[in-house]
Amino acid sequence: MTLTADRKHRGGPAGTGRTAAPTVAEYIVEQLISSSMGIAFGVHGANIEDLYDAATRAPGMTAIVAKHEFAAGAMADGTARISGTPGIVMTTSGGGAMNVVPALAEAYDTRVPVLALTGTAPTSLVGSGAFQDMLAPPDTVDIAGVLSAITGSCSVVGHADEVPAALATAFATLRRGLPAAVLLPKDIQSAPAPELRQLHTGEWAQHGAEVTGPSLSALADELSALAESDARLVLWVGEEASRAGVGPQVEALASALGAVVVAAPGGRDLLRDGDGVAGVTGVMGHPSAHRAVADADLCLVLGCRMTMTDRADLDEPLRRVRLVHLGSERPARARRRRPCAVHRPRGRDLAAHR
Repeated sequence: MTLTADRKHRGGPAGTGRTAAPTVAEYIVEQLISSSMGIAFGVHGANIEDLYDAATRAPGMTAIVAKHEFAAGAMADGTARISGTPGIVMTTSGGGAMNVVPALAEAYDTRVPVLALTGTAPTSLVGSGAFQDMLAPPDTVDIAGVLSAITGSCSVVGHADEVPAALATAFATLRRGLPAAVLLPKDIQSAPAPELRQLHTGEWAQHGAEVTGPSLSALADELSALAESDARLVLWVGEEASRAGVGPQVEALASALGAVVVAAPGGRDLLRDGDGVAGVTGVMGHPSAHRAVADADLCLVLGCRMTMTDRADLDEPLRRVRLVHLGSERPARARRRRPCAVHRPRGRDLAAHR
């Protein structure tokens, strides 16, 4: 169900004509909307009600109530995959927080950016037997530890002033294609936030290893020389390339180089019918795709982590193929110290290198 409460920010006392200071919850929703995240899924409960209330009142945000937190997390995951924009899931503490764990684990394993906003007990009651307290291990469940294992970052907010930094960390994690979690005590959600600073894209864009101009130029020169020598070139696209929406660029590059295109399961939506497309690699892939990779002189891997699911039955042939990887994460083969030239662009934005 979609919440359809009066979608207006809280006002001041009746007849005063003044608007009350925004709360932290309203500030968070405003930052989400400013970052093009306008749909939130979840199940409301005692320790997340303030954020849910702010979400239902804010123009530009749609709050959808699911019957179960796992379903809410799965819907946020699916929305992110379809739209290319991070999904949002909001849950309360206790069973609500634990129920969303499988959905976040799936998002982490398949690199889908989902933001989990989880309410927790008021800060003054942590460690004193509060209802669904999960922030005082070993006396309570260690929810921060649980979520840290299945997200790219997990921030525990201890004061309203820490909210901007927690959101900036979460947004940077989402930009890397990973889920992120922010744990928000109930009293902080309802606290006033008149002076919290506005976030801007440059603040939370990841500052990772950047592919330099000379490095890309050298790669372009090598590809051009190989194409002119009638070498067999393969472009192997993965889930990161799919999220970046570089299908037209991959098609144009393949045409210019005379290269064959194959896709890992996560990048299969980039494949187009026609000559030069050999299919999907991996556990349930096409023999034609495996042959194309095995016979290549050079394989340019675009946004593919080269997991066992991606490269099943290709380990031995890949030992003989020159591999060049372009993506924000080191491929699994490189982590195992097998030959692979790795170029890591800033953040997860392969589209920036079109």
